[in-house]
Amino acid sequence: MLDTANVPEKERGRLVTHAIQLAVQLDGLRIVEINGKAATRDEHMYGEKPKRTKHMKKIGECGVVKEGKNGKAGSRGIAMMFVGYAANRESDSYECTTPRQEKQ
Repeated sequence: MLDTANVPEKERGRLVTHAIQLAVQLDGLRIVEINGKAATRDEHMYGEKPKRTKHMKKIGECGVVKEGKNGKAGSRGIAMMFVGYAANRESDSYECTTPRQEKQ
């Protein structure tokens, strides 16, 4: 999963737990047939698809997270990478991280 997302090798060890959690969440979206009815595992278990299916992202996807306004020419956000869906939050809440800077 992290290889497909082109996550740098030095970042993979830090992000592997996020990738495993995301894989488990996505496994609930596999379509299976139970008693002649084909539906996702989550639909069989909970009666509906998770709300996050309306806001799906790909691991490693980059985006800018707003921090606040720092003047007209200042930074208004920080570039971050999507690593999973936030637990116990709204369906459009994500877990993101920034690459670690190497100390010089």
